[in-house]
Amino acid sequence: MSRSILLQAILTLVAVYVLLCGSLFFAQEKLLFFPDVLPASYVFDFPGFHREVWLTMKNGTR
Repeated sequence: MSRSILLQAILTLVAVYVLLCGSLFFAQEKLLFFPDVLPASYVFDFPGFHREVWLTMKNGTR
């Protein structure tokens, strides 16, 4: 009987691990990239020299 309890515990842990990995896989973009919408006039304040470059696509979007 203790063998079946051990097997059930291992299978439960494996199932929880698979569910956790699956949920993290599908949520990884929300966890890594915080989607903050900035106004078009926002200016980043970086130390040192930098130059902001705008790329215009063929359809006119920047």
